[in-house]
Amino acid sequence: FSPFQKIFCGHEYTTQNLKFALKVEPENEFVKEKLIWAKLREDEDLPTVPSTLAEEFLYNPFLRILEEPVQKFTGKSAPLEAFAALCKAKDSFRKPKERLNPQAMLEFQWGLFDPLLQK
Repeated sequence: FSPFQKIFCGHEYTTQNLKFALKVEPENEFVKEKLIWAKLREDEDLPTVPSTLAEEFLYNPFLRILEEPVQKFTGKSAPLEAFAALCKAKDSFRKPKERLNPQAMLEFQWGLFDPLLQK
């Protein structure tokens, strides 16, 4: 198995996962750079996968449980305890509220969606 072998996830959660990673390690430059890249890809409606295991070790907090900033965030130094605390923190990490784009808001206000909503 090569650390440079491509990894494909089943869902496109890269941006949300990187926002959580930034909360865990706000000083991690790899997280910051990857988040900027992922947002640009998302804006262009392009996929953010695949990744490689080598890349994931740079910014995925679940693969960085031995790193001091991750242990500090979790308050745990034992790997299994740090991993469990990280899972709990991720479960309670809230996705920012999605807002409709301004054009869709106007269409709702003008009643353009009414015929569709009445079905």
